[in-house]
Amino acid sequence: MYVNTCVIHLDKPIKRNNKILRILRKCLIRTHVLELYTKFNMLPLDKLHNQQIFLLVFKCKCLHYAVHANYLVLNAEIHAYNTSARTDLHVLGPRSIY
Repeated sequence: MYVNTCVIHLDKPIKRNNKILRILRKCLIRTHVLELYTKFNMLPLDKLHNQQIFLLVFKCKCLHYAVHANYLVLNAEIHAYNTSARTDLHVLGPRSIY
């Protein structure tokens, strides 16, 4: 999954995944989603997406991968406004030379 994906785009895959887990466990539709994922020892897709974002941030900022070096920057580097989110990470859009 891409980092730029919004949770809105994950809605259908999340629902499909929940349905598949209910079918595999032969559970009722009223079965709580967290119960399904704990029985399979899995993360829900939205949490898995967050985990992948955290891993990307770790690789970019801590391991200093040259490929992703300029992908994440601080909001303070984008604009000079003194907002509460100035220390948050700003994900730049994909850039291509092709």
